[in-house]
Amino acid sequence: MTRAERTTVLLLLGLGVVGQLARLVWSGPGAPGEALSAGPVNDHALAQQRNAASVADRPLRPGERVNPNTASARDLARLPGIGMRLAKDIVADRELRGSFGSLTDLDRVDGIGPGMLRRLEPFLLVPQGVAEPGDLVDLNHAGPDELDRLPGVGPARARAIVAFRERFGRFADPAELDRVPGIGPGLALRLRPMVTVR
Repeated sequence: MTRAERTTVLLLLGLGVVGQLARLVWSGPGAPGEALSAGPVNDHALAQQRNAASVADRPLRPGERVNPNTASARDLARLPGIGMRLAKDIVADRELRGSFGSLTDLDRVDGIGPGMLRRLEPFLLVPQGVAEPGDLVDLNHAGPDELDRLPGVGPARARAIVAFRERFGRFADPAELDRVPGIGPGLALRLRPMVTVR
């Protein structure tokens, strides 16, 4: 071995020894590589988290139904064929466009089609008393409760329709519904077959 090689080997051994000494001096009690704990474990909080996770992972019981207008993304993810991503999309659509008035309204969410709707039907609880296309709602006389039953409207938009009517006068045409703040052209178009003006 040459002098340069001996010097290199001694240098590496010296660095190894210094590293081990530094580890012993600055490391806390416990075995090398042992995970550090942030503090004492709260058994009650851990049990609550475990219970919440087991409910979220549990499939629906026979006869159990989920209301897509009120369910959280975690509850919606329990539906067959709906994962957490699609469940979050359903909640986001509901917050953006309003409640689902019927089972077919869920079709407006990307990723849900007629086949999935047929599979989901036994597990979904859709509110009763939603206005159907044959029951036309008069925009000039309907109160907030009646307007709320229109699919995609909800309480806030129903109040906005009444406030718009009180401020600007009667609707001359159902197409004017898109001028109401929060309605927009898309929702106004979907509601057109369900509303009238008298």
